[in-house]
Amino acid sequence: MDGKIYLPRRKIARNSQGTIKLTPEAMNALVEAAEESGLSVRQAASMIITQAVQNNLIEYGAGEDDE
Repeated sequence: MDGKIYLPRRKIARNSQGTIKLTPEAMNALVEAAEESGLSVRQAASMIITQAVQNNLIEYGAGEDDE
């Protein structure tokens, strides 16, 4: 594995509140990261997402819309 996060490409509607729904597995991982770091869940999620984007850790692939 090359250490990147693979996401299929598809268009999504943006939520003006910034609210997302997580799988139970993702929520557990996020809570663990927040507890270990001492950050709030919101801060931990924001840092994980922005660092993944800034460090080019996300690989976008063909999605249903591209087929």
